[in-house]
Amino acid sequence: MKLCTGRVVRFVSGLMVVITCLSALAACGGSGGGDAQQTVMTWCRLAEFPANRTDEKIEVNGSAMTREFVVTFQAKPADLAPWIAASPGLKEAALATDGDATVYTVRPKDAAACVVRITGVTGVVHIKTYWS
Repeated sequence: MKLCTGRVVRFVSGLMVVITCLSALAACGGSGGGDAQQTVMTWCRLAEFPANRTDEKIEVNGSAMTREFVVTFQAKPADLAPWIAASPGLKEAALATDGDATVYTVRPKDAAACVVRITGVTGVVHIKTYWS
């Protein structure tokens, strides 16, 4: 009887680990570049990124229990203005300045944190959002 109970406990524990990992992966929106971009836009409540952006980089970091996305791209300031206006997260964010950059601390949808930094002169956008 004890042997059977030990096997059941190990099985249930293993099953819980698998369920937890699958749930965390589903919450992150997958791991592909397109999925990562969509997750960032959802978590930070951002509009579609400007179509003419350049130098786009997407990093996905974390484990089954945490996830971090870092997106950088560059666009002309004239093209960023409509994107900012169309992004609910940026319109409702707390604003700060850091040199010639505007830093938006976004109240995220599903993430623990979301910070968007836009350097006005160069049009460089740096987005960092994470969940744990």
